[in-house]
Amino acid sequence: TSQLKRLKGPVLVMCGENDVLTPRWCQEVLRTNIPNSKLVIIQNVCHAFTIESPKVSKRLIRWFIKEVEENRWEGDQTAFIATDESAETFDLIPCRRNHTRQIPLS
Repeated sequence: TSQLKRLKGPVLVMCGENDVLTPRWCQEVLRTNIPNSKLVIIQNVCHAFTIESPKVSKRLIRWFIKEVEENRWEGDQTAFIATDESAETFDLIPCRRNHTRQIPLS
């Protein structure tokens, strides 16, 4: 844990809402100790979120890569909940704020 603060690259921490193998407190350790990170919790899934919710996982990874490649990544150690799949966008709902951020599919 003490070495996490040394990570300089952009980090997207992803986890399943109902993950009992790597519970939320473990994700919080990563989020709060990696300076350039952001946490996204995927709803209604467990540890294998990439298999349980592949569309949301794929969209999040694509969004992360695009943000980094276009120099728009804000690793501000915030935490979000990804909404379930929709036709055109999905939302990232801040865990401690009263607004959402829409993420386009492309």
